[in-house]
Amino acid sequence: GPAPAAPPPAAPPPVAPLPAAPPPSASPLSAGPLRSWLASLETDGGGRYGRYAAAFAAHFDSLADLLLGEEDVGVEAILDACSVTAIGDRARLRRAIASLRPEGKPLLPIGPP
Repeated sequence: GPAPAAPPPAAPPPVAPLPAAPPPSASPLSAGPLRSWLASLETDGGGRYGRYAAAFAAHFDSLADLLLGEEDVGVEAILDACSVTAIGDRARLRRAIASLRPEGKPLLPIGPP
């Protein structure tokens, strides 16, 4: 006769929801200054640069981290990682990141003093 039917596969266990992210701190090194900095680039109040805030905050905790990243991987890699594709946005952000550094100096000394 026919072989007995195999038992149905067990249902996978329910997936636990991820814990909620902690609330952002009020520290000046939080993503707040990143958002403010991006908002300061607006020319028409249209929120053009604010749309990048989440992407920048996902990669950097502060403007200081942004400068470290710029030193480490370069501004083009940062713009790519943050999905900045519009040429005008890239140009303005490239200049804005460069202007964060006083007199174009590296954030950390490189090599012997």
